[in-house]
Amino acid sequence: MMHVKAVLVDGVLSMVGSVKVNRRSVEKDEEVAMVVIDEEITETLETHFREDTAVSSRVTVTYERIPLHRRLLTLLLRPIRPEM
Repeated sequence: MMHVKAVLVDGVLSMVGSVKVNRRSVEKDEEVAMVVIDEEITETLETHFREDTAVSSRVTVTYERIPLHRRLLTLLLRPIRPEM
């Protein structure tokens, strides 16, 4: 399994890259994405995705289970979050 951000559209179009959907990624970070219009490549990516999800398990974290020091740190860093 590989950490990747991918968008697959209608079995034809694929976008793969490191770009996050936030302002910092667009304006400050040097992140990239590749868009491909190709059924074979999109099918291969979808096959890999389905193989990965078949051996994955859902992880659910409730707010109450997050350690207090992490919750406090999150609150303290909130003002500078857009820069992170």
